[in-house]
Amino acid sequence: MMLDPPCVVVRQAATLWIEVLAPNYMMAPPKLVDFQLRNALTRQLRSPNESEERDGLTYGGVRFEFAIHPQEPGSYAISGLTIVIKYAADPPATREATLTLPRIAFQPSSRMWHPICSPSPLHAVCRSRRPSIARRISSRPGMP
Repeated sequence: MMLDPPCVVVRQAATLWIEVLAPNYMMAPPKLVDFQLRNALTRQLRSPNESEERDGLTYGGVRFEFAIHPQEPGSYAISGLTIVIKYAADPPATREATLTLPRIAFQPSSRMWHPICSPSPLHAVCRSRRPSIARRISSRPGMP
């Protein structure tokens, strides 16, 4: 789970990425509980399918993308979100898992750039938009 940019500005969009990958492939789209934040506009943007190979294992999944537009300075937090996934643990056998996502908090600034977040306004514009993986599910015995 990642929020970009890491330094959010009031009334400007921040993008929340939640990437969910499971071994082999998913049997159905993951179920993510809708969420709203007080004093912020939120909307789901898109949910492209993802696939990745690591250590000889193939993972399939979805990357959820949300736009968050905080309307006031202050403290914001997203916590308690759960995702239910059903995946092919050992095809054709399936497994269902419920994931609780880690808490993410941010404090929007009313300024276009903030010296704590970035030494210059130009540096803030050049940040990477590469999403991170929220959590992996492993079908290997003994793995969490």
